[in-house]
Amino acid sequence: MLHQRDHHQFLHLMGERNELRKIIFERAWNSIVVTRETYANSFADHLPMQLGLSQPSLLATALDYYDGQLVSLESDLQSVPTPQLHASIGEIREILLQKLILTNHSITEVQAAQLVLMRLYKLVQNKITSGVPTRDSAHYQEDVGVFIQSLNLGALIGNDLVQYTNRNGNDELIASLLEEVHAYLVTLLSYVSAESSMLIYEMLVSHYNTAGAYYSSIGDTDVGIQYYDLSVQTFANIKGGNVFRVLQPLQSLANAQCNERKYAVALDAYYNVTVAYFDVLKDEQQVKEDYRQFFSVLRHFSDCVQQARGDGYRGRLAPSRSLNLLRIAGILLQNPLLYDVRNELQVLHDYSNKDSDVLYRRAHKRKKRKI
Repeated sequence: MLHQRDHHQFLHLMGERNELRKIIFERAWNSIVVTRETYANSFADHLPMQLGLSQPSLLATALDYYDGQLVSLESDLQSVPTPQLHASIGEIREILLQKLILTNHSITEVQAAQLVLMRLYKLVQNKITSGVPTRDSAHYQEDVGVFIQSLNLGALIGNDLVQYTNRNGNDELIASLLEEVHAYLVTLLSYVSAESSMLIYEMLVSHYNTAGAYYSSIGDTDVGIQYYDLSVQTFANIKGGNVFRVLQPLQSLANAQCNERKYAVALDAYYNVTVAYFDVLKDEQQVKEDYRQFFSVLRHFSDCVQQARGDGYRGRLAPSRSLNLLRIAGILLQNPLLYDVRNELQVLHDYSNKDSDVLYRRAHKRKKRKI
């Protein structure tokens, strides 16, 4: 919806609720009907642009709809039966996050969302504390299912609160939230099946990355790096995990190491995340959707290379990695979608090219010796 432009002949409604779509489509239909009644013989020439559904109009309609939904859902929370409570809380959370996207995370909306999320979190906390299953209960399996839902919501909403709580003067609150979220996820692992545990481990990967970002933001870089590294190591132990989960922690770890001037570790980490992105984004459609994040990786990698050179660092990637980076940079330089980062790609290409020249010379010497 935020990407809607006046010249577009389609509506950007991906991810919006069907009920909201219905309201919008009814407005478009009413616009056609009114125009038809007013200009019977030439109504097609008088139809308003985009049937009156401009981007500001769509946005206002969406925000009004979501505000109404929030009021209705929150007022019903106290009377909702326990089996439906989790669904209602999850729905409120989804609406809050969607509103933040639509308003570009405005300060007012973030503050309002934080208050609602905290109310939801306390409600879920009470359910977790009072809902620990006991094996001698006649409804043990049912209680376990409800408990798992509570733990999952507690982890999700707690993570949201860490992201949206003001950093100034709230260090104790955020540290407490991080500890609680970690406890919920670890507890979940003892209740879910082996098949479902992969999802929890992926949530732990994201949690450790969030913790790393927080501690890095308050200047505790060493702890931040430890969490980033823990995130990467946790993902390494997941079989068949979604590789997108580890790309951000990998980049964060590389950024933090470069800022600390630990260039050998940083450049290796940048190499790993670049290769991972390259492998995942070979499909053209995916590159279009995720190119901004890939741009960030390439720019940080290039900046770190130049910073290391400026500091007199002379270390290099392993020869085989240099050759692979040279190959990747050469391919990416031919991709028109990556035109905006051609300078960064050229830096990486030149950086890896020097290493590959050294490798070729060494290999040539070895061949001469054999002869």
